[in-house]
Amino acid sequence: MADSIPHVLVLGGGSAGYSTVKQLQKHAATVPMRITLVDQNTYYTYLPFLPEVAGGHIAPKDVTVELRRALRKTRVIQGKVTGISSKDKTVSIATAGGDDRTLGYDQLVVALGSVTRTFPTPGLEEYGVGFKSVEEAAYVRAKLLDNIAKAAATRDEDERRRLLTSVFVGGGYTGVEAIGELFDVSQAAIKTYPSLAGEQPRWILIDALDRVAPEVGPELSKWTLESLRARGIDVRLKTTMPSAEGGIVKLSDGDEIPTGLLVWTAGVKPNPLLDASDLPRGPKGTSPPTRSSRSRPRTRTKSSRVSGVSATSHRCPT
Repeated sequence: MADSIPHVLVLGGGSAGYSTVKQLQKHAATVPMRITLVDQNTYYTYLPFLPEVAGGHIAPKDVTVELRRALRKTRVIQGKVTGISSKDKTVSIATAGGDDRTLGYDQLVVALGSVTRTFPTPGLEEYGVGFKSVEEAAYVRAKLLDNIAKAAATRDEDERRRLLTSVFVGGGYTGVEAIGELFDVSQAAIKTYPSLAGEQPRWILIDALDRVAPEVGPELSKWTLESLRARGIDVRLKTTMPSAEGGIVKLSDGDEIPTGLLVWTAGVKPNPLLDASDLPRGPKGTSPPTRSSRSRPRTRTKSSRVSGVSATSHRCPT
């Protein structure tokens, strides 16, 4: 009977969830199990390539994988997880079709990933855009090109300057790579408009730390900073953004910058859904793996096991 076969429920179709299900499917023939994957999207996105999507080197469709097509032995449900009860071994979801469901499980993999970490900065929600999805990467590219087209059409010098000014908040690996890609895009696009001859786009990268790309170590971080500045990117370290009201970026160094594009790449945090669950939490806000149980399929991947796994928190300027 189907009910006698252990049910493995995987929450999240990102890197951890997708990889876990791929490995579990390989063992499903010898270790009986039913596998269900729940994610808000119908596809898995390879996040490291988002800067290349923004730069136009890779099409959005080429960094995504359709979950149902790739995971044919798994039941894929498009929906948002709204609650987790490890005591009852149930998960509540709101499906994309508008239905509320409760799914039972024998083993649970929590791979909901992280979300963009933001602060209640005035104007950020209205004028800022994140950089954590393929939709956001494509939007940032389209917005930049649209700003340049508008700048070419206006005779208002102040408006032209605003449209050609872009600000990135967050100088981690993602912010550095994305601003580098988009800087090249803006340079090439401006050359196609005779009315913008001699104009230079203004790019500003701010971070609360004293260096950029701390993930790569001190030497490469220093080299990266020098390279960015040599290209003409204005890098402000030990700087924060208290406000972005009216599209005017106000910095902690006292500068006020009217901007046509504001991109927030200032770190991530664990999915807030974990706060509303009864799952055990580790010292950094993660859900630690649980020990093997008799009913659990005895398989594991290199990156995760059939248990409670979630994303860790990440650096963020304040």
